[in-house]
Amino acid sequence: MTYHSSLSPRADTRIGKRLVNTVLLIVAALAVTPQTMAQVDPGMLQSLHWRSIGPYRGGRTRAVAGVPSQPNVFYIAQVNGGVWKTTDYGRTWIPIFDDQPTGSVGSIAVAVSDPNIIYVGSGESTLRDSTGYGNGVYKSVDGARTWTHVGLDNTHHIGRVGHWAEQAIAANLASIHFTNVVSRAIVAPHGGRQSRFGTNPLTVGLPRRDAPPILLDFATSAVAVGKIRVAYNRKGPAPAGALIDHEGKPTTNPAVMYEEPMGALLTAAGHKGYALAMVCDLLGSALFGGATPQPSRLRIPGLYNNMLAIVFDPARFGAGEHYEKEASAFIEYVQSSKRTDPDAPIEVPGDAERRFRVQRAQSLPVDTGTLKTMDDAARAINTLRGAALPMASSMVVQ
Repeated sequence: MTYHSSLSPRADTRIGKRLVNTVLLIVAALAVTPQTMAQVDPGMLQSLHWRSIGPYRGGRTRAVAGVPSQPNVFYIAQVNGGVWKTTDYGRTWIPIFDDQPTGSVGSIAVAVSDPNIIYVGSGESTLRDSTGYGNGVYKSVDGARTWTHVGLDNTHHIGRVGHWAEQAIAANLASIHFTNVVSRAIVAPHGGRQSRFGTNPLTVGLPRRDAPPILLDFATSAVAVGKIRVAYNRKGPAPAGALIDHEGKPTTNPAVMYEEPMGALLTAAGHKGYALAMVCDLLGSALFGGATPQPSRLRIPGLYNNMLAIVFDPARFGAGEHYEKEASAFIEYVQSSKRTDPDAPIEVPGDAERRFRVQRAQSLPVDTGTLKTMDDAARAINTLRGAALPMASSMVVQ
């Protein structure tokens, strides 16, 4: 629906006369020179008044975006009123976001490369009674006729965040990912002995033109909790320096993570990993409306993630050739360091994952404890759903 003002014929006549007078005044003003400026009667301008040209909806406008190649086209993002578009320089406005599940909009952007590509960021940072919740980012590729939700909505376990960075790398884009875990806390803060965090991974991906990309993807805990689960299933020790028991004493017993009284994982590198874990919870979730692992915020059962991904095109910095040469030279310099073990190479972030991927493609080692857990799960599903899942232990190759 297009909104515009409706006037009577008499009102149209009055406005028409005013418009003619206004045009004459503008023409006269353009003809004014410093010599004749003093002769202009200021009273001639008293009949000019500001008026609203829409859109006709109360509330605050949060963002405005124009299209340089289409000077008649503008978009506005309203705090709790969706997105509106004009194609006639602001004379009339059309609501273009009303069929989406949220009307709360905090930002809008039009792609420089293609004016038909539009991004809308839902939600707004100001906490007040007129603000609704957003639910991520929306994208249109047809000039706002249709929208696709490209944000994370009610996300369960994301899994390996590094895969998201690899997708960006495949498009020659760099990315930074801050992820939090909304579940039972399992990581103690630096100086504490009770859990307050999830493992909160931090991920960075950097493309390289003629060499393997740089991929950093690690938990902010001393080790990933999966490694503790493997040690527990194998009934072996956990890595030293990774765990504390319920009294805050160092331990290598993985049972403190799965049996009462419960212990906790330590953060990576002491206070440094603790600081990164805090940032992942606040920047990766709370900043845009997500939850943190406080008891009152947990959804039972289940594990949920929130993630803030910052993706950008390195070419926009205009230093592509410099980056490629500098990265190659710097990595070569780093790897020229004398090794503590002559047989062990100095790897860059991402090398270990690529090496493990090749190895795992040949075989995947699984301990007997994990096999039993998988078999029990298959039996439970077969009984509950009438399925016929095979036992994992039946597929083991010695």
